[in-house]
Amino acid sequence: MAGALASVSSTVLALRELVVRLDVHHSWIGRVAEGERRVDVVEFARLCTAIGCDPMKGSYPPFRI
Repeated sequence: MAGALASVSSTVLALRELVVRLDVHHSWIGRVAEGERRVDVVEFARLCTAIGCDPMKGSYPPFRI
């Protein structure tokens, strides 16, 4: 998950846009990014979809796993 969030910073996707896409408070994104908060399956799927990765693979398209 941390790899997926790190990829967000390397794209044009801004924190504000991610907050809008997920309809969450910016502190939620920060806590998840810092590993202070776990995400459940539904949140993981929403987060993956918001940053453009496949929730079933859990990887961002440019990365090879």
